[in-house]
Amino acid sequence: MTQADRAKDAAELSGRIGWWGVAAASIGLVVASTTFAGDFNGYGIAGPGYLLTLLFGLTLNLFVAFAYAELTTIFSETGQVFDFTKRCFADWGSQPATLLAAGIGTTYWLVFGLVWASETVAGAHAMVQATNLGTVTLWILVLNGIAIGINMLGIRLTITMVTILVLCMIGIRMAMGVAAFSGLNLLGRGGDFGVLFDTSSYRLSDIFKTLPLGIWAFIGLEFSTPLVKEVRDPSTNIPRGMIIGAFTILVMALTMGVGIITTFNPLAHPSVYTGNAPQIEIAGVLFGAEGRLIAGLASFLATMGSLLIAYAAIPRILYAMARQGAWPKKFAWLHPRFLSPWPATLATGAIILIPSLFSTDVVSLIRLAAVVWLLTYVWVLVLAIKFRFSHPDLERPFKRHIGFYVLGILLILFVFWKAYSGAYHLIAIGLTVFVLGFAFAKLYLDNFGTALSNT
Repeated sequence: MTQADRAKDAAELSGRIGWWGVAAASIGLVVASTTFAGDFNGYGIAGPGYLLTLLFGLTLNLFVAFAYAELTTIFSETGQVFDFTKRCFADWGSQPATLLAAGIGTTYWLVFGLVWASETVAGAHAMVQATNLGTVTLWILVLNGIAIGINMLGIRLTITMVTILVLCMIGIRMAMGVAAFSGLNLLGRGGDFGVLFDTSSYRLSDIFKTLPLGIWAFIGLEFSTPLVKEVRDPSTNIPRGMIIGAFTILVMALTMGVGIITTFNPLAHPSVYTGNAPQIEIAGVLFGAEGRLIAGLASFLATMGSLLIAYAAIPRILYAMARQGAWPKKFAWLHPRFLSPWPATLATGAIILIPSLFSTDVVSLIRLAAVVWLLTYVWVLVLAIKFRFSHPDLERPFKRHIGFYVLGILLILFVFWKAYSGAYHLIAIGLTVFVLGFAFAKLYLDNFGTALSNT
């Protein structure tokens, strides 16, 4: 890509989002219906031990967020992992670097399809259970249609909507926890902290089983990084926004979780805490029919916020690849008024709908999606480490000790070992997604790509 092209790209995607917008994007994507359902499933499996899993998930995701923040503030490009990879392996030559970049960029897009299929399915199940209206398939189509439509109208409208949704989501979830703990519930009793100190309920085997769910509770903080050209002072606001977002999510999760499990013990009612939308059933037990509707509303808002940010971020990676000739040129088109990548957004919608219409088991989709996302995290952590050795003198506006990145990789390998023992076929499926992404990239670049001639 020439300097003129880079200047044009920056002008086309310019914006004025501060740290609050980055935090809203991170929270909006993470605080989803899958985390709503996933957290309660975690309590149903591990009881109060799931609180430790949440702390593990926060730690791992912060290490990954540090790597994304460091790379993003070095290379302020919308292509995120595509641009990171291309720059990192530039010393290998233009052809290998472009192939690796296009391969991981395409893989990331395919991963997104699996990840947001689980989110759409979770939101759809919650709406059916809360309202008794429509079918799961109908709600999948409605949720995605609304999110795509809003994104097509521009990034400013999207961020404004997400900010409103985030405030509502956090408020509802925390209010549920506070109301349950304070005794404002149909059970006629308040929370008992003694539940948290029952050491017999902390079983390592159950905690290990819930590791994917605890990680999932924070996964996606980095989705604000493809919006880098929209962010004012990204070297400060992107790291700050992601970190504030992570701890906001933790406070919300602990307030809701502790308030509810100390009032309605998950170890005594595991069947209520597990399933595709346990938040609806638990809200019904604690707060009646009105509680079910409020939990349904919270699930709807969560899914919409998550999908809005997803459709804002991922299409911009396709857009960046297409601008550089690593994907079909039609995906580099922006709407002249709204400055949104419409073809890339519609293609992203298709990749979400395919798996979501074929599988409706939320927890299974989360476990699979967590695998493929963790594999991409390993890739980014490796890139951050490699850059430290290949470009030691490069200016890094945001920098953390390299040990965080090494520890992040080790923690991911630990998760694969402990949480996926006996389910290694899920890791195999994740690796297959990588193979498909790189195969498409090689096929396209060998036959149609213009990226090699432009590097």
